[in-house]
Amino acid sequence: MKTSKGLKNLLHDAVELTTNLVQEVQDAQAAAAVGVLQRIDPLAEPARAVEAIRRMSAAGVFGSIRGINRLLAWLGDLALDKASDDAPTEPVPMRSDITDTFAWLQDAAVGAINGSIGDHLQATGNPLDMGMQLRVGDDTIEPEGIVADRVAVFVHGLTTTEWCWVTDAAEHYGDPASHVGERVAAPAGFTPVYVRYNTGRHISDNGAALSELLSRLECSQLVLVGHSMGGLVIRSACHQGRDLPWTSRLTHVICLATPHKGAPLEKATHLVTSVLGSFTAWGARIPARVANGRSAGIKDLRHGNLLAEDWQADDPDAWRTRPPRRLPLLDHVHWTFVATTLSRKPEGATGRLFGDGMVRQGSARGPHDEGEHPLVQVVTLPGIAHHKVPNHPLIDPVLLEALTQGT
Repeated sequence: MKTSKGLKNLLHDAVELTTNLVQEVQDAQAAAAVGVLQRIDPLAEPARAVEAIRRMSAAGVFGSIRGINRLLAWLGDLALDKASDDAPTEPVPMRSDITDTFAWLQDAAVGAINGSIGDHLQATGNPLDMGMQLRVGDDTIEPEGIVADRVAVFVHGLTTTEWCWVTDAAEHYGDPASHVGERVAAPAGFTPVYVRYNTGRHISDNGAALSELLSRLECSQLVLVGHSMGGLVIRSACHQGRDLPWTSRLTHVICLATPHKGAPLEKATHLVTSVLGSFTAWGARIPARVANGRSAGIKDLRHGNLLAEDWQADDPDAWRTRPPRRLPLLDHVHWTFVATTLSRKPEGATGRLFGDGMVRQGSARGPHDEGEHPLVQVVTLPGIAHHKVPNHPLIDPVLLEALTQGT
């Protein structure tokens, strides 16, 4: 029922936004026509009078559409509230053999929607907003409920959920329930915990939320593992929580295919959107407006923004990218940065140019120059696409080695 209400709210939001856009386009076109007629003295006054009447009529029509839309949204909420039996939503089991089930498809869709417009979901209080929560096995759990001496926390990337850590398990390991926490963290003596969160929010917001959750986690040793955006969320949490007790218990951070220096796809999207938005023709501005509706989390990937002051300083109209800010790494922590490439020859032109298809090597290899931090290890693995990284067999030994460093 929560998902149904969230999708219903999204539909009504889309009607509202479309109505606003249509009215804006119509007003702009009418203003352009009146602007031409005003240059002809005999037609200037009649043109202004006609435009005033048109605006009044349009305001009534579009206002009626908005009113009916909001009334239907309210009636829909009443109907769904009455139909709801308040049954708790069961988490989707972390198994790779459920990809054809409705529950998995629904969960995957919610993750994708959160990544695409998650900031809008949060701002409007949409029930689809995943917020941030922790999961152990198939159960969602509060940090205080995790009783373990050593904990490894896994943070997924953009538009996905914690389910990504079990992708292709049946194919790679012969066990559909095999996930990286059981294979690597548990044998190393850590209890695996998975984060589920709204990836469309600003990375700085998710970093603050993760820091707050980790502050409530009672353990003697903590390890953080992040894939893609998850690595940026972890670094943001580390910086925002650097003076909090939980960071003193943190011993290892492992970032898998993380765009520390920005993601090329978002840089290209921003460039195209800026170019289209610079034209006065609505045929160009409408696609720019739609594209610019992508989430704050996606936009943060342009520079790898970690803190609020980073995205607040971004110039939305600037075509050129600025270098990402170099925040200091926690000195006492072992850092492992893993870069992967589509090509089986990482040093070849394809490997250097395209990286893993989403993140280039130079960005995934960490935010600082190699050798700058005494506890940094950089690993490059060939032949692994970006979305395959979280549960790939070549990742396991790297994680295991990283987890045993300094122990």
